[in-house]
Amino acid sequence: MRTLSIVVCLILAGLTSCKDDKDDPAFTSAEGKWTYTTPDSKIKIDFEITKNSSGVVNQINGVTLNVDGTAVVPVTITDGVNLPAITSMRFSANDAKLVYPYAITFTQATVSADFTTIAVASAEYTFPWGTTQNLSSITIKRP
Repeated sequence: MRTLSIVVCLILAGLTSCKDDKDDPAFTSAEGKWTYTTPDSKIKIDFEITKNSSGVVNQINGVTLNVDGTAVVPVTITDGVNLPAITSMRFSANDAKLVYPYAITFTQATVSADFTTIAVASAEYTFPWGTTQNLSSITIKRP
């Protein structure tokens, strides 16, 4: 009977020690895809942080921008990308599909130590045209 108890305990210990890889993505760098949607869902930005030619992770590429459900051609302006800190990221939609240009600017961003979020102190975006929306304590996440 004691052997059966030991076997059952070992099986239970083995089962409880297993975990699903989906629960812990274990990112090792800020390199990769990121996404953010404004609280009113009017502006959605997807971008990728990539390495430069020297192998340093500090470039923003692969940007897609949607304004009120319309995919537009984005223009990206960044300043002070020295990970984990990013001074500012501005994503503009100056596209002929839109009647007016739209933009979202993130300032004082910091990538988390586990590389799963980017905390942003503040952001400002235009929607609808002529109306500036201000946000604070923003979180940009992995898709």
